[in-house]
Amino acid sequence: MGTVHLLVFDRFSDWEPSYAVGCLNHPAGQARPASLRVRTVAASLAPVLTAGGLRIIPDVRVESLRPEDSAMLILPGGAAWETGGNREAAEKAKEFLAADVPVAAIGEATMGLARAGLLDERVHTSNAAEYLQRTGYQGRQLYRDAPAVTHGNLITANGTAPMEFAREIFALLGVYPMAELGSLAAASTQPATLPVGQSKRDELKVLLLCDPAGVLESPASRKTTVSIHVGTSVHIGCRRGGKYHCGLSVHGDIDIIPPGIVSRWELREKDTALILGVPTSLLSMTALECGVDPARVEIVNRFQMRDSQMEHIGWALKAEMESGYRSGRLYFDSLATAMAACLLDRHSSVSHASGIESQGMSGRRLREVLSYVEDHLGRELSLKEIADVAGLSVSHCNTAFRKSVGMPVHQYVIRRRVERAKTLLSEGKLSISQIAVEAGFAHQSHLAYHVRRLLGVSPMSLRQNRHSPQAAS
Repeated sequence: MGTVHLLVFDRFSDWEPSYAVGCLNHPAGQARPASLRVRTVAASLAPVLTAGGLRIIPDVRVESLRPEDSAMLILPGGAAWETGGNREAAEKAKEFLAADVPVAAIGEATMGLARAGLLDERVHTSNAAEYLQRTGYQGRQLYRDAPAVTHGNLITANGTAPMEFAREIFALLGVYPMAELGSLAAASTQPATLPVGQSKRDELKVLLLCDPAGVLESPASRKTTVSIHVGTSVHIGCRRGGKYHCGLSVHGDIDIIPPGIVSRWELREKDTALILGVPTSLLSMTALECGVDPARVEIVNRFQMRDSQMEHIGWALKAEMESGYRSGRLYFDSLATAMAACLLDRHSSVSHASGIESQGMSGRRLREVLSYVEDHLGRELSLKEIADVAGLSVSHCNTAFRKSVGMPVHQYVIRRRVERAKTLLSEGKLSISQIAVEAGFAHQSHLAYHVRRLLGVSPMSLRQNRHSPQAAS
């Protein structure tokens, strides 16, 4: 009996390989029934918690896995790939391909293969061409805009195409007769979960990306890109649309890049951003519903601006992504439509608003305040201290801050402290009492109270489940 090995790791997208794994483990209809089995492989044998909330105990360590003992290595997506994780698995994939043993990667896992140089000379696909471009890989000319692609012994797939991914796996392994594969191909092309007239390419894309310090070239996209800065303040310069912008990007700062515009980013430090790709079809549909001619719509190029409503929608989309889209399509589509409406209403040629948060803090003043808060989360902060940074009276500061950010200063600080604590808990290097101090809480019970109030779980649960390091606001 041959063995197909499935990589598992904390928060991996368990729905992406589920169709393939379920069919491989079910012999009915197979050309050679029960000739294959699926076993899990991980960096260690410690239990893994999937993005869907399932607890898995791995069968094999990555380091002990040998190509000659395997029929295929399947690499599912997950946020760990985007932050440079799973490098050992990427190296193992390189070892498999060198030994002519198949490798199948879907969604974010393709980014890990790109970083390892495995897509430079192979025809491939991914979540989007610009998604892989961020790795600096050399295989852009071999990218194909398709749900799934097989080149030799390598299968790559878009994260929204688990059925097409499964079909390519079955074909490469010879699991089913060709007639059965033809039926599966027909079934996999039916947009059963999509609204009428909408293709997967038309969906809003949500990605959490972490880029190292240096220069990053981002190719033009067919979608409007909304980039929301996450976490620690970073000095960023950007050249796009014939203009150059530079400044300190703080948590919640938003960049809007219209379709068809190439961007060149200069990062002094490591940067993390929530990237939303808003399709033109969604903007056009929303415009028509608002009585606006889509032909008149032109999205405005924005750099490091603030929009509290867009920011809240972005965090909601991020939370939905991290939960494995548990709330369903209706909720996700509602958020996507709300984001499109914000772009049309305040950041386009048909905008109704004369300015964003005109009653709040100026952009420069707000960035100084948010950067100061971020840099001093670990100690006690007073409203007067923050007002002094803004150059405002205490009462004026609180009012202006609320109008710009959407919440009072103290609530914002508590939320940022909870997010900082969540990041430290996921790293597992400090005790919970040490994390409480590092995040600026008076004591451990203070931390536990606010974590449970805002996230609905205890700090111990976060540590045990090892959730994603970035929290939704």
